[in-house]
Amino acid sequence: MIEFQTGGGRHDGTRIVTASFDRTVRLWDATTGQEITALRGHESSVSSASFSPDGAQIVTASDDRTARLWDATTGVEIIALCGHEDVVRSACFSPDGTRIVTASDDRTARLWDVIMGKAILALCGHEGGVRSASFSPDGTRILTGSDDRTARIWNAANGHEITRIVLDAAVTALAVHDGDIALGDALGRIHVFEAAEYLGESRPAS
Repeated sequence: MIEFQTGGGRHDGTRIVTASFDRTVRLWDATTGQEITALRGHESSVSSASFSPDGAQIVTASDDRTARLWDATTGVEIIALCGHEDVVRSACFSPDGTRIVTASDDRTARLWDVIMGKAILALCGHEGGVRSASFSPDGTRILTGSDDRTARIWNAANGHEITRIVLDAAVTALAVHDGDIALGDALGRIHVFEAAEYLGESRPAS
């Protein structure tokens, strides 16, 4: 998994973060290609790494059943998010940077408070491992994709399932961008849906 910094402030595209099977996460200078620092502490493969919206922190997900929060300048681990009962596939920040959502093979996604480092909600209902989880652009919804061939949309305030999208193969990846929901499946296909139909958000004016 590779992610560029984007956006304003310190989240300005000058650094790249990578996650690896060698149990490390590495931060790179996007201009020179030089390694800045390595984040060490996970006890198994790291499958996901993402910057916070302001670029000050990084969240990682690992086969060691944890997600971890790191200082993106020093590479120092801030806290380990423990509670999943199986491999953690992905982790990402909410748009305002105050929450993290994680997806796990234990068939749940979990919502965490960044400051406290504690789970707020467990999103339960998938019948297979959860491969990916992400917030809607306004942070009021969480999207999850699962081996059970569904993508589900949840209320981020109370954890209630709102609706679901059913495919004919496992949902391996998802993204929300420019008013669309894109789902990747285990057969290598991309499915695109209008976000407003599922998230209640308006498509941006062109």
